[in-house]
Amino acid sequence: MSNEKEDFFDFAKNGGLLEVFAVVSDFVTVVPIASAIINSAKYGIYLREKIFLEKFVKLLERLRSGFKDEADSKRFQDFIQSNKSNDRFNTNIVILIDRMDRIEKSDIIANILLEMSRGSLTYKEGMRLMSMVDRVYFEDLEYLKKFKDGVQRENSLIAQNLMIAGFLSDGGLDGGDWDDPLSSGTIYVMNIYGEKMKDLILK
Repeated sequence: MSNEKEDFFDFAKNGGLLEVFAVVSDFVTVVPIASAIINSAKYGIYLREKIFLEKFVKLLERLRSGFKDEADSKRFQDFIQSNKSNDRFNTNIVILIDRMDRIEKSDIIANILLEMSRGSLTYKEGMRLMSMVDRVYFEDLEYLKKFKDGVQRENSLIAQNLMIAGFLSDGGLDGGDWDDPLSSGTIYVMNIYGEKMKDLILK
């Protein structure tokens, strides 16, 4: 990779929007997704220029480092090319980046895109997961890593938020132990989307 392409990341973090778009055509040879979403983004991101760029560059950095090998990179390029004219796909990615409450979610969205390109997630599953990520706090997503089915005791509010977002399901009620108030309550069960998020995306 040339120094010019390497310099894109620092430049995008500190430079203005017009200058970034002036060099992005060279950068897309490194990370193909840039070309797929840039046309949808350029008319709207000026509203939150610096924040959007920081999250966008974070996503690109994760994509660049996420390829397992040349074949994996080629699969991703083919995936992006197959959705190049899908305006709904491109627009949804831009909206998700813009709405992110934490920059760390950029890594999650990038991981979802990578797994979609590998076939581990269908298009529908990937888009649904990205929408679900948008609806939940980043710290609550982290809780999925250690989640076990059952009453969640002091973490019941986190589990409730994850269930509302769609990662957990209601498994009924547990009457608990009379001497332990935290032992009673909703039994939370990880569903297929929670499992995919835990095993594929938050790894």
